[in-house]
Amino acid sequence: MNFRLLLLFSLHCAATLSVRAEDAPLPPVKEVADLIRLHLPDATASDLEAPDTATLIARFPGKVSWLTNAAAAPADGPMIAATNRFDRAVPYVRLSRVDSGLTTELRATLARLAPSATHTGLILDLRFVGGDDYATATRTAALFVTNGTPLLDWGEGLFRSGDEPRAWTGPVVVLANRETTGAAEALATALRSADAAIVIGSPTAGAAGVFRDLPLSTGQRLRVRVQPVKTGNGEPLPAAGLTPDVAVNASLADERAWLADPFAPATNAPAPSARAARPARPRINEAELVRARREGRRLEESATNAPTSPLTPQMIRDASLARAIDLVKGLRLALNP
Repeated sequence: MNFRLLLLFSLHCAATLSVRAEDAPLPPVKEVADLIRLHLPDATASDLEAPDTATLIARFPGKVSWLTNAAAAPADGPMIAATNRFDRAVPYVRLSRVDSGLTTELRATLARLAPSATHTGLILDLRFVGGDDYATATRTAALFVTNGTPLLDWGEGLFRSGDEPRAWTGPVVVLANRETTGAAEALATALRSADAAIVIGSPTAGAAGVFRDLPLSTGQRLRVRVQPVKTGNGEPLPAAGLTPDVAVNASLADERAWLADPFAPATNAPAPSARAARPARPRINEAELVRARREGRRLEESATNAPTSPLTPQMIRDASLARAIDLVKGLRLALNP
């Protein structure tokens, strides 16, 4: 057999083994239950009594999951996915992942985006962001808090912010959704627990924790959370995910589209009509509410006397982003009367 045939034969065998491992039947429910019992002390006897393995795994969302034998593609590229300035003065930063080097990259980005802003709100977009580097999540959270602030404990002791200068001293609004996972939701939780940010969007994935991959008799692997990530006050990150301060109901499909174009209409938006072209009274936002209160006007007067403008394609349709911009503008008026 020549070298070429030997190589083709080896590749065929490797592919066959991979397929067999992926298509292997589920392991006995008792085997999986024993592993869960060993590594999840809070698992109850009733939870572990399941008719089949699939049902058993489904009872531990965010704590137990399957792993395939296919190697994950290594993450590459910049960790800052996008930056912008909305409404001329609201800085916006969207991350691509939480991984080594993010802290340095984000500090430099903030310095370029708003070098002299101390009371201007920042929007930090963590939607569809993941990662399992909790050390980086903690160092990144430290960019926004005072020295010595307790932040996270991911099984290696409580980490506090050091004496590096803060990269941002103003308010922070974090955008999150059900695809904010792992180290990204730990970052969001650390910022909110330290009173450094508020969170807008939908609950996060609830997938933050220290995991261990356990081999099974079928050749598959079981991923079990063996250590919860805790906030600075010792509370574990919720298994159901971080609940936002301001809830926004939007589909994941719409949110993905809005990352590419925040002015795109939602999938369930009504079709254009003759009415849509008429001038319409704009929605009252936080900035207008603060201004009206400061000027002693009633809410109804504020709405009636507000200038009107036609609906145009340049209206921000991204529900979470629009809410965050309104909030930042309101905070700016409150901090700089």
